Amino acid sequence: MLRIIPQSEFKEGRWRNGQGVSWEIASYREEGAADFSWRFAKARIDSDVPFSIYPGMDRVFMMLEGGGMDLDMTNKPTEAQIKNWLLAECGSGVRAIATV
Repeated sequence: MLRIIPQSEFKEGRWRNGQGVSWEIASYREEGAADFSWRFAKARIDSDVPFSIYPGMDRVFMMLEGGGMDLDMTNKPTEAQIKNWLLAECGSGVRAIATV
């Protein structure tokens, strides 16, 4: 069943590293698990900032609006340039720093 989730139902929260804000749109947590199994959220990035680390979670980023940003990821040979509607993947445990 498809359900439209209005923005008023998004759950606002601080990033794990305390350096940003995100809005959780949907997530799933296995019974008894300490953390979510998957999560769909959006975040606002206003300045250069390191992303939080999520051990065991592969991540995919997509910029929805703005002028683009560079995503410098450890264990990657080059930076990823993220522009509107293009995906960038970040593997489990990879440190990423956004430069706007």
